[in-house]
Amino acid sequence: MEEKSLKEFMETDKVNAADPAPTYDPNKGYRWDPEAKFLIEGNEFGLIINAIKAKLASPEAQIIMMLQKAHQAMENSLARAVQVGLAVEVEDKKKSSK
Repeated sequence: MEEKSLKEFMETDKVNAADPAPTYDPNKGYRWDPEAKFLIEGNEFGLIINAIKAKLASPEAQIIMMLQKAHQAMENSLARAVQVGLAVEVEDKKKSSK
């Protein structure tokens, strides 16, 4: 997908001013190219980062993050147990009953 600078986009938009521009509807779903670049202003960036920091600092978030680390530790432990033969894969009961 060809990348345009914001200035080029705005100039193109002025040329096509007669064409009605699509409008955003928060009740609809949207998709975009994974390489699309979104522009946010400094105050929007500050709002987003401060909201994230505030939520991550909450006791609930700290517990969730600790649980994530504990889960990963358990997964790592189980992976090592499988590698040395201490734990073996169970046969799927649905497959074995056929």
